[in-house]
Amino acid sequence: MQRLTLIEEKFVMQKSRIRWLTVGDQNTTFYHNVVLERSARNIIQILHTADGVPLLATEDIKHEAVNYFQKFLQADPTSSATSSYDELRDLLRFRYSQEDVTMLISPITPVEITILYSVWKERNSRRHGGVWVTTEKITRTIDKQIRNWISYLRYVKNHPLEGLMRRWFEVS
Repeated sequence: MQRLTLIEEKFVMQKSRIRWLTVGDQNTTFYHNVVLERSARNIIQILHTADGVPLLATEDIKHEAVNYFQKFLQADPTSSATSSYDELRDLLRFRYSQEDVTMLISPITPVEITILYSVWKERNSRRHGGVWVTTEKITRTIDKQIRNWISYLRYVKNHPLEGLMRRWFEVS
C-alpha cells in the first residue's frame, strides 16, 4: 500500500512539472498560485530569541535576525573561546592511530588514483543505466591496471619501488 502511495506521489509530481513546463512563468493563475504556495512555505512564522521569548510579528522577527547576526559577525573568536584545544579534542571519541594519520597525510599514489577512477567509472555506469560489472571483474580490472603500472616502473632505472611487482604477487 505504501509503495502505491509513493508511485502516485511521483506521478503527481511529474504531472505538475509537465504543467510547469507548458505554462511556465507566464502571467497565469497557475503561476501566481505556485508563487503564493512557495512563499507561504518559505516564511518564518515564529522565532524564539536566545531568552526563549517567541516572536510572531514580521518586524520583530526581522529585527531579532539582524541583531543576532550582527552580534555573531562582530564577535572576536579569540576572546569568546572559553574551551582549550584539549577540552575540544576530548569531545570527540574517535582517534586516528599514528599509522592512519601517516597514511592520510601521505601523497596520493598512482595506484590509489587507478582504484578511485575504476570505482568512480563503475558507479557512474550504474547510475546512468549502464551495464553492471561484478565485484570480481572490477577487482581483476584494478589488479591488471596496477600490474601494468608496476611493469612500467621496471623500465625506470634505480626506481625506489623496483621490487614492487614481486610484493604485489605475494599480497594478491
